[in-house]
Order: sequence, then C-alpha cells, then structure tokens
Amino acid sequence: MPWELHSYIVNPDDEKVFMKHVFFGETKDECLQVKAEHLESCEYYRAAEEDGRTDDKWEQVVSLPEV
Repeated sequence: MPWELHSYIVNPDDEKVFMKHVFFGETKDECLQVKAEHLESCEYYRAAEEDGRTDDKWEQVVSLPEV
C-alpha cells in the first residue's frame, strides 16, 4: 500500500504548525526520495528542516491521489 509523508513546519515561537508539505510514494523510500528532491529546491523548507522545526508523520493510504 502507498504512503504519504506529512511534514509540518512548526513556528518556534509558539510551536504551532503553520505549513505542511505532503510527499507521496508507493513506498516509504519513494516518499523520502521526493522529500530529498524538494529539500534541494526549497530554501525555506530546507532551513526549517536544518533548524529542527519540522515534524514528520507517516500515513499509509489505500491509493495515491490522482491529478
């Protein structure tokens, strides 16, 4: 079954979530690969990840979303 990786960016001042990225894949490894590719191109998300301001949650799903 496919997976979704929900990665929340947390505001360090009040610890509230203010943004979420979702990465999709047939496996957890595929999700992590998509996340790694996004980290290369998104400076804001990369900075949050490096600062430890992200919180990741896995969700196994029946199917991936369609376009």
